[in-house]
Amino acid sequence: MVDLYKKILANQMDDLGEELEEIRSGILSDFSGEQASIQAQSKNSRKEGLMKEKLTINPNRTEYGDKKAEIVDFGLLDERGNVTNLLLKGERFTIKERIRFHTKIDTPIFTYTIKDKRGADLTGTNTMYEASDVQAVGKGDEYEVEFNQKMTLQGGEYLLSMSCTGFENGEHVVYHRLYDIANITVISNKNTVGIYDMEPEVSLTLYRAGE
Repeated sequence: MVDLYKKILANQMDDLGEELEEIRSGILSDFSGEQASIQAQSKNSRKEGLMKEKLTINPNRTEYGDKKAEIVDFGLLDERGNVTNLLLKGERFTIKERIRFHTKIDTPIFTYTIKDKRGADLTGTNTMYEASDVQAVGKGDEYEVEFNQKMTLQGGEYLLSMSCTGFENGEHVVYHRLYDIANITVISNKNTVGIYDMEPEVSLTLYRAGE
């Protein structure tokens, strides 16, 4: 039902009737039916094309780099594996990138950054910071990179940037960078003050008069 609600918000109504019918008919009521559905969704996903075709892309994005490596596809996936710009606060989500290499690169670095609408960097990381085991690549190789984390930003609108960079002769080189490529809408039923939620646990003790 959460997925249906997000599709309504995003005006993605084409397959809403079909999903409602699946729920009513109990197609996913047993394990074998669930496995069949997963396989069918996987086949449909391959037929439907790239993840980025399912996202709302920012028309005012900035793109540059020498294109020795190229980000050929990317996606935002919610906790259920759906590609979407709409994420729920408190749930885990994945930023996924597929990078194709046009030449040999010893140690590519993959990154993402999330900004607010005023352009301030709020959070982000890269495979160098995370000490990921990134192997040397050659022409025609592809890397698929996933950053999985919990959404703790407040409800609101944000922008996603990503890049593939590296170091050559001690200098930082940008192979392909996509600034503000896609918007992220965070849906929340509880906001706090500021940018992100510290996830506090509140304890209260009431002492009545006369006790």
